[in-house]
Amino acid sequence: MLALLVQGLGNRDIARKLSRSLRTIEHQVSSEFGKFNAGNRMAVLLRVRSEPWPIGSAREG
Repeated sequence: MLALLVQGLGNRDIARKLSRSLRTIEHQVSSEFGKFNAGNRMAVLLRVRSEPWPIGSAREG
């Protein structure tokens, strides 16, 4: 889900791609904002792009 978020997809598009409800995706996006201490998608994107993630990590950018 995070990979789709940082690619710039909206919640509806992410929900369609993952066959999940819009409500579920909204909750997951909100959770990601909290994990990254971010107030918006751009802040999440900047954090993902700037931090080194272990190879094979779900957060690999």
